[in-house]
Amino acid sequence: MSERLFRRRVPWTAGVLFLLLVLQIPLAAQGRNTPNPGGAGGRKAESADYTPEDVYYLGRAVAANIISRYRAYGQDRRLSGYLNSICTALIINSPARAPAVYNGYHVLVLDSGEINAFASPAGHIFITRGLVGCAPSEDALAAVIAHEIAHVQLEHSITLLSDRDISLMLELDEVARQSRQRAARLRPVSERIGSLRESVQAMTDALFTNGYTQKQEFDADIYALSLLQGAGYQPSALADLLRVIQQRQAGSRSAVYGTHPAPALRINNIRNRISRSSANNAALRKNRFAEISR
Repeated sequence: MSERLFRRRVPWTAGVLFLLLVLQIPLAAQGRNTPNPGGAGGRKAESADYTPEDVYYLGRAVAANIISRYRAYGQDRRLSGYLNSICTALIINSPARAPAVYNGYHVLVLDSGEINAFASPAGHIFITRGLVGCAPSEDALAAVIAHEIAHVQLEHSITLLSDRDISLMLELDEVARQSRQRAARLRPVSERIGSLRESVQAMTDALFTNGYTQKQEFDADIYALSLLQGAGYQPSALADLLRVIQQRQAGSRSAVYGTHPAPALRINNIRNRISRSSANNAALRKNRFAEISR
């Protein structure tokens, strides 16, 4: 995508206000009640003793860690609205049994030239301006978002939680309920919250350092293909984007290589599963992409 997307900036204070807005106001439709990790390495929510609300607050902490490492990009809000609209289209066309996210999905651009993207288990999706700049089309941007949605819907982050963590969540929930009647019980809440910091750190490390397993990344790519197909996007756009990334990063070891399999391996994984659809809205998408790229 043209670097013209990143020409104008707004003051950092405005970026902070926008960040608070995007992390608090639900955007994409949910309406999905029954989890369906699809046998792709996710931990099934229906068999675990935690609620979407538990995961939401844990995910907010992970999102806060992401923002502590990167600055929210202060580009004009057309880009953010555009990306969030793509996200909405993917979500409302996602599988009927996909797990619901408590406060909706939100997309935010990070002010970094790195080529990378992250998602918290609560549905916060972060894309670096370096990765946005690699996208040759709206379909390619949709592929990035679909891959991150896949990590959320396949509950990959939840696999990092231990039974002890889940027990602590339940205790927090119970103490919070009781604290409405007994203010004195608020102190144990803060103590138990401190005990969950290890879980937040484990998720953060997975995003920045360790990455998910290769199988989880491959599964997220395959799942993303179905999300793209369901929303009328070309599934082949994911492979197209991976080829661009491969060319841009030739001879280098950027951030995405530390947490993702090499693009060539990912392309090979999805090659036989890609089908080119004949969506009749391709011209509209091309025009929208050209407009936002000006």
